[in-house]
Order: sequence, then structure tokens, then C-alpha cells
Amino acid sequence: KLQIDEFEKAEKELELGTEVQRLEILKAVPTQLDQDEVIRDIVDIAETYDIELKSISFGKGSTKHEGVGALRISASFEGNYTDLTDFLEGLEQNARLFKVDSISVQINKLDITDIERANFALTIESFFQQ
Repeated sequence: KLQIDEFEKAEKELELGTEVQRLEILKAVPTQLDQDEVIRDIVDIAETYDIELKSISFGKGSTKHEGVGALRISASFEGNYTDLTDFLEGLEQNARLFKVDSISVQINKLDITDIERANFALTIESFFQQ
């Protein structure tokens, strides 16, 4: 009983968790780049919120942490403020960790109807273990 108590105390102090917690961490920062999965996640998020991606591109990112790599993603779509917040919410709720580095907005006003549309360009990073 004393050993079990010591193990439980060590688990709490070291913030060790269950196998489920470990798997959740691996989903957030997987052991491989899995660029296909990143594409699928972003496309699925856009489809879930009925957002039509205009473009998506990738490049190598960098991190300050040893053993962690990054994939830099640039994505753009046309919509309104609600579309942007929905897309950001989808990124937050995804199992994989995404970090939005920048958001730029360009407002276009249609002369005929006085309707304003916004083009959103996001720079996002996704991480993986090296």
C-alpha cells in the first residue's frame, strides 16, 4: 500500500496521466509530420462550417523547442466575420494543435449591390515531434 501511495504521489507531481491522456497529447503533437492529415483536418474544418477555401499552401516552419518541428500553413477564404470566428473555433477544437500566427483581412465592396465581402488570409502552424 505504501508503494502504491508513493507511485500515485509521483504521478501527480510529475503530471503523468492515463493512456487516454497520452494518446490525446500524441494527437495534438504527433510523432510524424503527416502533411496529408493536416490538409484533411483543415479541409474538414472548412467544410464543417461551410467555408470555401480559396487557397492553401505549406512550408517548413521553425520552433524554439528541441525535438519539435513545425509546418507553416497559409490558407485563404472569402466570407464574413462569423465565417472567420467559426473557422478559428474549428481549429481550436481540432485534436491536432494549430497555432494561428497571423490573420490579414482585405475588404471588397461590390459596386452594384454595396455588399461588402472580406478575404481572409491566415498563417497557421502545426507541430510534430522530430
